[in-house]
Amino acid sequence: MTDLTFFKTKFHIYPESIHHSGDLTCFLIDAGDRDRLCVAGQDPAFPGEPRSQSGYAYTVSELDHAAAVFLRDRFPFCAPASVLDRKTTFGAGDRLGLAGPGLLRVFQEYDVFPVLAQQSVRELTMTRRTMDDVVDSATFAVFRAGFHRGFGVDGDHLKNLEEVRDALSRGCTMITLDCSDFLDNAAGALPDEELEARQAVDETLRKRYLDRLFELGPRTVLSYDLPGLRRIAAVYGSAIDFICRVYRDCILPCGREVDLEISLDETLTVTSPLAHCFVSSELKIRGVRFVTVAPRFSGEFQKGIDYIGDPEVLREEVQAHHDIAQYFGYKLSFHSGSDKFSVFPILSGETQGRFHIKTSGTNWLEALRVLAEREPALFRRMYGVAQATFAENRRFYHVTPDLSAIPDVAALGDEALPGLLDQTATRQMLHISYGKILEDEDLKARLYHALREHRHAYSDALYRHIGRHIQTLGIPRRPR
Repeated sequence: MTDLTFFKTKFHIYPESIHHSGDLTCFLIDAGDRDRLCVAGQDPAFPGEPRSQSGYAYTVSELDHAAAVFLRDRFPFCAPASVLDRKTTFGAGDRLGLAGPGLLRVFQEYDVFPVLAQQSVRELTMTRRTMDDVVDSATFAVFRAGFHRGFGVDGDHLKNLEEVRDALSRGCTMITLDCSDFLDNAAGALPDEELEARQAVDETLRKRYLDRLFELGPRTVLSYDLPGLRRIAAVYGSAIDFICRVYRDCILPCGREVDLEISLDETLTVTSPLAHCFVSSELKIRGVRFVTVAPRFSGEFQKGIDYIGDPEVLREEVQAHHDIAQYFGYKLSFHSGSDKFSVFPILSGETQGRFHIKTSGTNWLEALRVLAEREPALFRRMYGVAQATFAENRRFYHVTPDLSAIPDVAALGDEALPGLLDQTATRQMLHISYGKILEDEDLKARLYHALREHRHAYSDALYRHIGRHIQTLGIPRRPR
């Protein structure tokens, strides 16, 4: 074990990052404008710049892909793992790759397991990042924090076999399969006579589902009639075939444990308990192993704001869907879960704390809050881009802000800027603006430079904001 006295006088070392592997001691250092990885000792496999001083041999590396691969090889806790079998899991997308330190402060304290990197192809395209970069950012954050509890990486809202294969090749331990392209919502609106002529219900399905009760829990007993079964088969049949194909052709050949989530929520059609039961039953019969299902609930889980809808209707839906999930052996997933504070007690209470919840853009909004507080001129530029590109940005997201409620930032003093992050309309406008803001290379460089300078403030902001999510969800603290 290396004596670090010399290194502590030379570098600003993150103390939780000090780890030993054989004759090597590895740690992260704060190099001012960036973090770097240092290895005390000699290892020809380490991809850095060898140095020697005062009789000490060491190597310093940038936090690049090669360094991340080295850490994952030397320290297994730095590699993503399957975590969705744990009772409570929390997806925390990180659009900028900077949220890890603040998020991990929360996850160290509470009895919840993180999916620390959670990015969709859409987000990767709009942020101009790669999945390798996303996984590597999580690796460095975990190593820096000394987080040994395990974390997942989610290839989020993937829509075809090519996207799934690529995500798995980059180390994703979770695949969220977006079935929206295979849901025949039009069939759900057809008259019974027209649907009967179009959709056959074979004898096998009739025997499985008709003339029987599905006693899925004390609160949930379901039965199918022929017209309803026909309609569900028409809407969800192609999606089931797609899921089976992905499982057979991508996940099984992967040769390792993968947490598969079935996303039924990217649609306007509310997932009925009968539909949920049918999809799960058919997948189980066909041998598909999956760990979560994300139904489409009534009301709206829009980006960056609280739930819109009737909480008591939502409560009844969560009860039924949770019973179905328990019966078939998995747990519910709640998408666009950030900032839904008014219904968090319902989501947690009706599932007895057994759920997965996804957040993402709220971390971006907290970054903007820090900039509004500490870099008002930069924030004003970003706000202007968000306003100018709102019509284009909303093509990719379902948000319904009242545009008349979005203030003219030029009329506001600097002291009023942080308050914009507390207003529904401006939160949604800013939430979906990240792609266009990061498209401006000068603005992007200034943003990253400012967040580096104010990195402790950003960490504190995430600790407070995500901590509020965890607390409102009723997740207990870990024993000390």
